[in-house]
Amino acid sequence: MGTLGRSAIRVAGGALIAAAAIGWVIDHHRSFEPPRHTSTTPERPLRSGEPKQYTDRTARELATLFVGRTPLQAAKLIEGDVGKWLKMFGEVKMIWRSNSQGDVAVILHDGPASVQCAFNSQWSEYLTKTNQGDWISVEGQILDTQIGTPLYLTKCEVD
Repeated sequence: MGTLGRSAIRVAGGALIAAAAIGWVIDHHRSFEPPRHTSTTPERPLRSGEPKQYTDRTARELATLFVGRTPLQAAKLIEGDVGKWLKMFGEVKMIWRSNSQGDVAVILHDGPASVQCAFNSQWSEYLTKTNQGDWISVEGQILDTQIGTPLYLTKCEVD
């Protein structure tokens, strides 16, 4: 057998070995798959279905009503907004558990305006994925007791 014949046998033998190896990998590929993990991203809680009346003012507009005024004076200026809902898109400055029931408080800033949102415990797991510096959109009901900035919101939800 000539050199050309031996080379053809080597190529064919190599091809058979490669085909056998590929076949083995295909047959046994499941043993090489990484373990499948369930999602660690918390599910977003359902938002409340209660009807909401929103203020026409922004957080910045409400915050400016406190500039140069006492909280008692500014309270008269915002009394029409108390109990209404406010939407805000802002940068997360702080998140903490606010009580032993697992409720969570979040402070958001948007320029000179800031809000402190009170979330009930159903939002706790969801908010664990939020980091300081993230920007999120929230909505909450304006409380009647305000001291300026941050504005206090209750019944908050991630929008």
